[in-house]
Order: sequence, then C-alpha cells, then structure tokens
Amino acid sequence: MPRIPSLFLLLVLALSVNAQRVGIVLSGGGAVGMVHIGVLKALEENDIPIDCIAGSSMGAPIGGMYAAGYSPSEIDSVFNTDLNKLMARGGIEDEYMYYFKQDAPDASLVTVKLDLDTTIQLSLPTNLRSPVLIDFEQMRSFAPASAAAKYDMDSLFVPFRCVASDITANRPVIFSKGDLAQAVRASMSYPFYFKPIRVDGHLMMDGGLFNNFPSDVLYNAFLPDAIIGSNVGNNGPPQRGRPDEPVARDDAAANGLYHSMRAQRDRATAKRYDVVRFQRSGHHDRGRLQGHHGTNAGDQGDDLEIPDC
Repeated sequence: MPRIPSLFLLLVLALSVNAQRVGIVLSGGGAVGMVHIGVLKALEENDIPIDCIAGSSMGAPIGGMYAAGYSPSEIDSVFNTDLNKLMARGGIEDEYMYYFKQDAPDASLVTVKLDLDTTIQLSLPTNLRSPVLIDFEQMRSFAPASAAAKYDMDSLFVPFRCVASDITANRPVIFSKGDLAQAVRASMSYPFYFKPIRVDGHLMMDGGLFNNFPSDVLYNAFLPDAIIGSNVGNNGPPQRGRPDEPVARDDAAANGLYHSMRAQRDRATAKRYDVVRFQRSGHHDRGRLQGHHGTNAGDQGDDLEIPDC
C-alpha cells in the first residue's frame, strides 16, 4: 500500500519537471493593440497555456482582463460594445450626465484665471478625453478579481505585471500589488489623451514611455521557460479622418508627441531574451501574424493564424 502514494508522487514530479512555463508579453500600440485579443485566441485554440502575463499601455487592459479571468471572446465582446466606443471618445452616458458638473462651452485650450487675493494662475489642459467613464468601468470590471486575489497580482487567475511611467520621479514603475484597476489605468494613461493619475503621491502616465514591450519585466518576475510576445508598437495604420476635423488634428498631435517621447526609450530597453514575437505583417492584415525568434526584425520566423477580432 505505501508504494501507491510514492508512485503517484513520482508521476506528479515527472510531469512538473517536463512542463514548461509560458509567459506572454503584450506591447502598447493604441487601437492596434486589439490584435492582442486575436493572439490570445490563437494560443488557446492551439492549446498553448499562459502561465504569466505582462503588459504595457494598451497591453495592460487586455492582459489585465485575461489575468482577471476574462476569456479572449469576452474581452473581444467588451471592446466591441458601444459603451467602449463612448469611453474612447471620453463621453458619459446620457442618463448620468445630470450627476456631473457641466462647464460652460469654451473653445480655448489655455485659460488664465485671475483671483483678487492670489497671483496669476495659468491652467493648461492635460488631456483631450474625459476619463470619468473609463475609470468607473475599469473599477467595476476589475474590482471582484482584485479583491479575490487580496490585491496581490501573483494570485490572480493568471499572474500579472504591468508597467507605468512615474513622471514625478522620471522612472518606470512595475505594479505587482494593489488595485488592479488603478494599475491598468496608470499604464494606459496615454499622454495628452487621458489624464494622468496619482499613485502614492506620484503622477503616472503611459507605461510605453519607458518600456513599451516589458519582456524583461516578465522574465525577472516569473522566470518562464518561454516568452511569447505580441508587439504592435509603431505598427499602426495612418491617422484616419479629414485633417480639418478637430478630433483628427488633436489625435494626430498627441500621437506625434507620444512617439517622439518614446522612441529613445524603445531603443534603450531592447533585450535579447529568447522571445517569440508576433508582429502584424501589414497595416490592414488582421488574419496573420509573423513570429520572430529573438529581438532582431530580420530573424527567421513562422506564421501563426490569428482569428479576426
């Protein structure tokens, strides 16, 4: 009788030794980051398990939702709702407009306030979109998983890390504990688009400013045997919309400033881990991604079919 538990223990140990831990990295890239959902779908359809995940900028909300227990199909459904489109525009649902103070219509970008008992105060805009709705929806979506994990991101459905940029101390910040909604919101605070948030007295902005493809963060935190990366940074389609439209001009200006701020950081954070990176083969090709071993764009790669998302 004692031999049966011993044999069972040996079998479990053998399986654990042969099993490989697989991590996935999701880069920033704005709306093009929706491709990450197709990568997650493809991995599940090919029975490739995901043991840990790291994301930056747009990769943070998608990775955070997967880590919280959402399936790729559920994530896809959330991002294709009218509510998500309203959040991207910085809008608020009509039935809740009454609860928010309405500012007087004003087309100016810079306002100067004069107070009789103070010096002249200059007020500059920090964002083009209101974050009110997205803050509420992220709190509602992530709060149950975050509370169940006791605010420890190692205890989520899939262990998770995300990166934000501390513009107060001029350094990257890696979130491993705390409120998942707050961490994701900090990582996706695209400069001049969404308002930066304050965490522990420091202002946090988009994680892509310091580390748009946090493969080093994933490796140092979890030591996986293999890293799969979905990198869509600097691979988005041209800006759409007529140039005379105010929204198109604002978004184009914000994108230009963001990429110029990030370019030097991208070159500085490139690492040579054994990473399989998936990148879109064309601006309008959503059905196929090409995998590259290593970080050199010229390395030999393989194709993987990605479901439409």
